[in-house]
Amino acid sequence: MTRTFKIPRHKAIAACANIAIALFWSSSAFSQDPKSVSVETLIELVLNNNPDLEISRSQIGQAEARVDSARAKYWPKPSSSVSYFHQNTEQNASGAGALFAGQNGFTAKSSMQLNIFNGFQDRHRHLQRKKELEKSKQDLGATRLSQFEKAIGYAFEILRLQSDIKNITDKLSLEREREKDLESKVSSQSAKMSELLSVRASLLSSEEELETTRADLQATWRNLRSLTNSEIPFTVIETPRTTLKQIAASPQAASLPDIRSARADMDASVLAEKGALGALAPSIDVTFNKYLVRPSFQQGNDWDLQFTATIPIPFDSEKRAALHEAEVLRIQKEAILTKNEKNKQTEVDNLVENYNADLKRQEILNEAVETQRKLVDALKKDYRYGLVSISDYLSSISTLLQKRQQRDHLMFLQLKRSMQIQKYHFESGEKS
Repeated sequence: MTRTFKIPRHKAIAACANIAIALFWSSSAFSQDPKSVSVETLIELVLNNNPDLEISRSQIGQAEARVDSARAKYWPKPSSSVSYFHQNTEQNASGAGALFAGQNGFTAKSSMQLNIFNGFQDRHRHLQRKKELEKSKQDLGATRLSQFEKAIGYAFEILRLQSDIKNITDKLSLEREREKDLESKVSSQSAKMSELLSVRASLLSSEEELETTRADLQATWRNLRSLTNSEIPFTVIETPRTTLKQIAASPQAASLPDIRSARADMDASVLAEKGALGALAPSIDVTFNKYLVRPSFQQGNDWDLQFTATIPIPFDSEKRAALHEAEVLRIQKEAILTKNEKNKQTEVDNLVENYNADLKRQEILNEAVETQRKLVDALKKDYRYGLVSISDYLSSISTLLQKRQQRDHLMFLQLKRSMQIQKYHFESGEKS
């Protein structure tokens, strides 16, 4: 015997409307928002107003000034001086008379001093400063890459939270519909009060989850705004429209800015060690003096040329300690470069490996969502004919939303990884 259930017209219409709302989910809803912004536009806005990048640019200016200062050591050093002296009367040993009369005099001269050789300290210092300038430029690239990674991290976290809010809102709509259905059934004593209380408890839990997610969204926006000096308005971020594909090769970590910076730092330490070694070598200077005013007893000679050779004490403890310090620092920088390059390459390889591995998982989740959607459609037909309960039908829709949430979470993670890997390829000068 077949039993047919009749559903009142107004309840059927209401149920269909709520189901339509629950099933509606599309990323295009974001992109059609006139107040929405793309991830790329948002990242560009952040990087153009990032205070850390401004600091890095100023450090480049300081490094350029140090290069100019080191280059100036190659050129003669001009100077001028004025002196006054008073000479007392001197007597011979018997006290019989003055050797020189008391004299006063002014001396004014211009000098030009040039170092001819100092163990190539000036050359090594100049090359060291140039390496430090190169390091500053690489530091700017490393800072930009670091801020880019932070920005896309916050941007895709916002996308994930936007997705969660949409799914939780749809879930709340379903739970409210189920609550109304159970209220009528409890009134007619065709359902238990415990079922209604269970739905209400779930409803309160979903409402709490929604408020928590909204608070997390605002906090993430504030974190994103902290990367820039400008006040980025809270808005909707569009889901990037891109196809996730297999990545054949990992970027070379040795070509990334932070590793290039570490290499330039090590090269600078090598030159600093050579400069410290040069301090133990003899130094030769030449000085040319042009006298503008001289005392009367020194008239007739208005210029002179002086050569000065300075030979350091062989066991100068201070200079040898400076050399030892420079040598230890060079060894330390070499170890840091080796460690950082190895760790960075491992990090990049793991990023690409995880991305490629999760492509298969993404396909499985996409298929699971599609299968669950078909199940919802089938249950919808069965529900119309009274073959399944409203609870089973609404539960299937809730499961669909959970599957979509899992799929979207992984999709946003994969999109973030994809942008990060492409950025690594670009920074290393490779084709992605």
